[in-house]
Amino acid sequence: MILSFVLIIVSAVGSFSLVGRSTINQWFNRMMLQSGREYASRAAQIFGWYYVTNGSWDGVENLWIDFRQFSNNRMLIQSGGSQWQIDVEPPQGAVPGELTSGAGNIMPPRDERLLLVDANGGIIYDSNPDAGSADTLLANMDVGGVQIRVEDEIVGTVIAASSAGILNTFQEAFLHNVNTFVLLGGIGAMLVAIGFGAWLSVGILRPVKALSQASHKLAEGDYSQRIPVTTDDELGEMTQSFNHMAAELEDQEMLRRRSLADVAHELRTPLSVLQIELESIEDGITEPDAETIQRLQLEVGTLRKLVEDLRILSLADAGELKLDFQPVDIDGLLHINVKRMERQAKEKGVTIIEDLTQADLQVLGDEQRLSQVFLNLLSNALQYTAAGGTILAKSEHVGGQARVSITDTGTGIAAEDIPHIFERLYRSDGARARQNGGSGLGLSIARSLVLAHGGKIWAESVEGEGSTFSLELPLLQE
Repeated sequence: MILSFVLIIVSAVGSFSLVGRSTINQWFNRMMLQSGREYASRAAQIFGWYYVTNGSWDGVENLWIDFRQFSNNRMLIQSGGSQWQIDVEPPQGAVPGELTSGAGNIMPPRDERLLLVDANGGIIYDSNPDAGSADTLLANMDVGGVQIRVEDEIVGTVIAASSAGILNTFQEAFLHNVNTFVLLGGIGAMLVAIGFGAWLSVGILRPVKALSQASHKLAEGDYSQRIPVTTDDELGEMTQSFNHMAAELEDQEMLRRRSLADVAHELRTPLSVLQIELESIEDGITEPDAETIQRLQLEVGTLRKLVEDLRILSLADAGELKLDFQPVDIDGLLHINVKRMERQAKEKGVTIIEDLTQADLQVLGDEQRLSQVFLNLLSNALQYTAAGGTILAKSEHVGGQARVSITDTGTGIAAEDIPHIFERLYRSDGARARQNGGSGLGLSIARSLVLAHGGKIWAESVEGEGSTFSLELPLLQE
């Protein structure tokens, strides 16, 4: 892309230089043609006066003009030993106080060849006969020449070199210098464009190359790749996005490995119990009585629940979890699940308090899955609340949302654990025993189910004082 831009700039500058040079030449030549005709016209006045005064062109080569003395367009002209003053326009470039010298210099202030041609095309006077052939001047006589008429008779024609497109030394040098400056300016601009483009491309390609190399390593499983952010432009934003993506992938990889380890641990415990019990029965150490079978069924139930939780999470992650959406009364559903937990709370010595809005909190949802979320939050609150504590189940209408909050007076959650408690298989207390923290999938499932209903869930806690888990779902009527 940079090379394309440089090519466009170089092409544009080159075209501008060529067009500019051509235009300068064209306009300069046109200006010289016009100036030459004006110069020839002023000279024609003097030659015409000379012819009228002398009746012929004899001795015209001795004509010279004194520019020192002119005022109000009056010039002093001398031929031989005679002097005259006539009213003419001062020639271009004439400077008061400048005196011409030498025969044959009719208009010396301009370094220009001047021809005086008779009516038959013969050269009467040539200001610079050493300049070479006058054929070009004569060929342009009809276009660039100024005729001298006496009593309606053409007695001669004055031709200036510039009116025929022939430039003098100064004009050629000036035009050459201008063209050289335009050419050098164009070349300089192209070099600057190429240099700037090369510098810019290096600046762009360096982070792009680093990004490409890091991407290959990332694809190979090295999630520790990070690229230094050196700019604030789009490349800097892209680098920041890459670093964020790499960090997220690294976190996900760590979570995946930890999840596999946790799942293996959760499966190993009930499987170990089952193996030990079965080996004891096989060896005759344990009788397969009702109590033993009950213990085996408990472990099988634990395995089944863990597998079911994992299945729900995988379906939710894949967006394939089927939900039966129907109008659901949040107050009624929360009340039912509180009643389901009352017996367990009473056995533990914990009081559950309801604070319902008594308003119409209708949401569109799956009643079974929402009950699963409420039961999970209530079970967690009961698990971490000691005897004599309380649990508050509250519903309210907040900005077009139905909000449900479960607040306990339990042990609370450390501030550094709050951002992670909804991650699967995460336990805030770090315990590995199921009796202390369950499988660690309940809150992950609750979050997935709430998100599937278009809501959100979060936690607030003060360690040692208790926790509040809240969720919001969009109201049906709004």
